[in-house]
Amino acid sequence: MPNVAVFFNSKSSSGGSYQMSINNLLALREKFLKNNLKLLVYSEKKNKDLDNFNIKYEVINFSIFDKLFAYLTNYISFKFIINRFSICSGLEKNLLKKDVSLILFLIPDFRQLIFQKIKMVSTVLDTCHKDFPEFDELNSFQIFQYRELLNMQILPRSILIITESDELKNKISLYYNIDKKRIISIPNTPSNLSVNEPTNTFKEKIKKKFDLEKEFYFYPAQFWPHKNHLLILSSVKMLKEKFNRSINFVFCGFDKKKNKEFIKNKIIEFDIQKNIKILDYLTHDEVGCLLRISNGLVMPTFLGPTNMPPVEAWSAKVPVLYSSLLKSHGKNAALYFDPHSPEELAKRIIELDSQNTKKILLDNGLKRVTEITQQNEEGVSTLFEKINRFIKLRNNWDT
Repeated sequence: MPNVAVFFNSKSSSGGSYQMSINNLLALREKFLKNNLKLLVYSEKKNKDLDNFNIKYEVINFSIFDKLFAYLTNYISFKFIINRFSICSGLEKNLLKKDVSLILFLIPDFRQLIFQKIKMVSTVLDTCHKDFPEFDELNSFQIFQYRELLNMQILPRSILIITESDELKNKISLYYNIDKKRIISIPNTPSNLSVNEPTNTFKEKIKKKFDLEKEFYFYPAQFWPHKNHLLILSSVKMLKEKFNRSINFVFCGFDKKKNKEFIKNKIIEFDIQKNIKILDYLTHDEVGCLLRISNGLVMPTFLGPTNMPPVEAWSAKVPVLYSSLLKSHGKNAALYFDPHSPEELAKRIIELDSQNTKKILLDNGLKRVTEITQQNEEGVSTLFEKINRFIKLRNNWDT
């Protein structure tokens, strides 16, 4: 029987993509267990979350020779040689000895380039480097070339491609000429990493730890420019000066491109130091607790087509204020604002004063997360069915 493997290559600092990887791995494992099939799991290093979920995995090492092999696949002459003489990397040889015929990557990874005989299932998280060339972090020469290299070399060879929405599925098909039948949408569901409602004791502990005496809105996002923290600062300034409202925000996430320093300078420039609290990277439990004790999640990002925090908020019965660019994700479960307009965001925040508005949002949020969960289950089932079909077909040839 040919074996199917998953390479877990996501980092906890990646945020939503890490949570998505955990969710998809758990869902696949459940499908394989129910059908008495073996699913091998590999990771480049020890992972405490995999341990906590009792996922058995083997740590494998990508040697310097494997990485060199991946790099050399960019050259036509090297491709000719490895095809002519059926040369495999050391890692692929080891996996072939274990009868691995299919390997799933839960996020894009340049190491996929080393696989010549083992078939692959790939994942595409977004196409933002093509959709938003205005942002350097997405479209600088190095980043653009890296993403295009992976997508153009790996996607045509992948037997299946996982993505998170039908909107992204359509873009992948358009940009890379991939048959839509090979692309499976598996929407992000609430993270399995922080599913429990925090106790009142833990809530008080978090408030004390981060000195959160006043009510606040929450934005958990890495400090990339495209995350659009500046809009929130401009809106807080406007609320203070034009509407005589003192609104507080909590930010958390890793610094990117030293953009956090830019944000801190703007806070001083706008004279809103008392309204903004910036925290460093937090645990999943801390983020989940902060979300639940906040007045609402505010998501002014320019990028999508989906994001994990709103899904978490809907599940936790927290109101969502969302960029109007992402209505296809939020539908009627959010209040929307133009991500270029501080005034629109200010008005949406004031609009949340209405208990009736808040109740409608919370009810619609629960319905939306139920809808997304059902779509996720359908996507995982489709993925498993297609993998199972591959296993049956795979019995028809030798390595």
